[in-house]
Amino acid sequence: MKSLTRLYQLFLFNCLFIQVLQAQQIDSIEYFINTDPGFGKATGISSIHAADISTLSFGINTTALNTGFNNLYIRSHCSNGKWSLTNRWVFFKDIVQAANVSKLEYFIDTDPGFGNATDVAVPAASDINSIVFPVTTTALNEGFHAVFIRSRDNNGSWSISSHFGFFKEYRLSLLNVKNGEYFFDTDPGFGHGTIIPFTNPVGNNIADFSFAADLSALNNALHYLFVRTLDSSNRWSITNVITFTKNVALPVTWLSFTAMPENKFVLLEWKTAFESNSSRFEIERSINSFEFNKIGSVNAAGNSTSILQYSFTDNLPFKGINYYRLKQIDLDGLLTFSEIRKVEMETNKSIFILYNNPSNGTGITVRTDNTSSLLSIFTFSGQKLKEIKIINHIQLIDLSGLPSGTYTAVLNKEGSIVGAEKIVIVH
Repeated sequence: MKSLTRLYQLFLFNCLFIQVLQAQQIDSIEYFINTDPGFGKATGISSIHAADISTLSFGINTTALNTGFNNLYIRSHCSNGKWSLTNRWVFFKDIVQAANVSKLEYFIDTDPGFGNATDVAVPAASDINSIVFPVTTTALNEGFHAVFIRSRDNNGSWSISSHFGFFKEYRLSLLNVKNGEYFFDTDPGFGHGTIIPFTNPVGNNIADFSFAADLSALNNALHYLFVRTLDSSNRWSITNVITFTKNVALPVTWLSFTAMPENKFVLLEWKTAFESNSSRFEIERSINSFEFNKIGSVNAAGNSTSILQYSFTDNLPFKGINYYRLKQIDLDGLLTFSEIRKVEMETNKSIFILYNNPSNGTGITVRTDNTSSLLSIFTFSGQKLKEIKIINHIQLIDLSGLPSGTYTAVLNKEGSIVGAEKIVIVH
């Protein structure tokens, strides 16, 4: 049987990044393996004349290399006559004699020794990539585990033991539900919520079960209802949650609420048919439909029985999905919420790119073709915190002094907003 050479290359060249104080054209690139022959004497890569080589890829010749770990070095030469740093990557060359697989086995978590694991039926073959087999997990505890797989060829040599992590989940549905509880807003602890009046026996499927929840102690506002169940082995389910708004007398009758993208902005419009003691509308935005932040406010009419129309423009929406809702606040401080509207902004264009984002607060790197521009950093509510002149295509932005949180970076050129990106700071 002919010998088969397999090369395992742990080689990443997608993100080669070269930065100089002044942009220069790269006129040549060279590489060498293990031993440096000197600048300009290594193996050249096909001629390149560019300032950006971040997407460059090429093949290397490893025929003459010995089996084992090797070092690949790469550097570039610029039009100003200077060499870049010499970048290094490690890869492994392995030569394996081709042979048929005669045995395949697996074990979970603990290695019983070669040949002592659970056998898998496998036909004699040199390629087992497409083999599928079941793994018995009945005796495993709930939680994370690792399954290990290895094979032996007809020369008696074992492969490495490949492993995969998995999670065995406790299945509540296999046991009868004997109890349940609910609570509002604040968790009192397992077993201390309001009991759900189940009729015994309940069984293991409560998908269609309904119950009445007492709202009498709640004020008129947005609330969270939490529900969980207890099975016959005294194990609790996950705690499910839904949101709702309690209102006795609605200060506003909503007719409509829309949110539509308008170029780089989002236009929100709403109508009311009736208002009683209405003070203002606060506009709130979210990126996950759960945590909302105020981004603006519009004064209300106070009292009205006619149809009134309002509007608000979000000048700094995030790329991707934005969620909006209206918080109506009356003169007594009571409030109601509108329905939530979703708007997806265009994500296929990158006016500028932020590196090291999320940041630990030290700084981020901005990359853009829009030089001679201004980069402003805003809070979620629209307060401007910083304004930086962008004079280089690649520029470091200082974030010192900003607390942990989510901010909006807005790029403005010649008086117009050309792009906006989210910045996350985690100290």
